[in-house]
Amino acid sequence: MVKEPSNKEQISLIQGHLKEEAEKFRRGDFSDPAKIHGQDMPGLAELKSAAGKIEVAYTPLPDGAQIRYTTKEPALVMALHHWFDAQVSDHGRHASGH
Repeated sequence: MVKEPSNKEQISLIQGHLKEEAEKFRRGDFSDPAKIHGQDMPGLAELKSAAGKIEVAYTPLPDGAQIRYTTKEPALVMALHHWFDAQVSDHGRHASGH
């Protein structure tokens, strides 16, 4: 989500980035977050081996975009939570509310 809703260029960049990431995540490609947060990122190993087991849905929004992750496998739900917690921990206040 963009901080300034009138910044159409930033909204477009966010949408393009998240659309690309969603396509990669569907294939089990989590290489971009791994480059930033490291290969030992909590939940990453489980997510990389879960291609086809997690539904990844990209949705553009007026002020950015979102990716929704859905799975029926409890271990993958936990892996997603660990993965997001690690990102929030690394990004701090910039990631709050996401």
